[in-house]
Amino acid sequence: MGVKCGVELFGSAGLGFAGCYSVPTLSLAEILMIEFISSYPFVLALLAAALAEFSAILVRRTAPMVGKWLWGLAGILSALSAAGLVWSFIWVVAMQPPQHQPPAVVFQAIGMLIVVPGGIFLIWSLISLARQTFYAWPGARLVTKSPYDYLRRPMGVGIGSIALGLALLTSSQASWVWLLTWAILSPLLFELEEWELKMRLPGAEDYFSRTPRYLPRFRIGLRK
Repeated sequence: MGVKCGVELFGSAGLGFAGCYSVPTLSLAEILMIEFISSYPFVLALLAAALAEFSAILVRRTAPMVGKWLWGLAGILSALSAAGLVWSFIWVVAMQPPQHQPPAVVFQAIGMLIVVPGGIFLIWSLISLARQTFYAWPGARLVTKSPYDYLRRPMGVGIGSIALGLALLTSSQASWVWLLTWAILSPLLFELEEWELKMRLPGAEDYFSRTPRYLPRFRIGLRK
């Protein structure tokens, strides 16, 4: 708290009073946080998406004990999480400033080489997930067919690749902040979700032990 002194006037007659009173003051950390949020507001949408998915995982964990109706709530929360993720990314793209000097050609080429395969990999993962879970009760089985037999988190790899490619293509601070925030939040959610799957689905622990999360294992003549 700070102290402010002065004369306060009010009314047409110019009446007033003189004195000192306390005014709130912000710490350096609070000022930096406000400045950060005002510069990168999309972080709030990304945090909200992470919170929604965190809640969805906990709801799925309690569904077998409470009732299958909770799967509907978990699905709504996951849909809100996905919407928040997409919204935050669109927000970042819309915030890209007009560039007076574009990135070096080598960075643009690398960015494009990362964005295109990342987008294809993400679409492939979404289609595979939809096909294998459409006729099954949500969460009733593990999705282990391609590309999930190569990686446990192909969608996460696709999203990260697109974000990294965009950051290289634009060289904007907003893109790098989004990528860094995603890199911090996503492993935490992945760990929580895999814990929940191990507790609920048979075979999950074996699948996680033999399937890498981010980087595939390539074997000559044999692939586990």
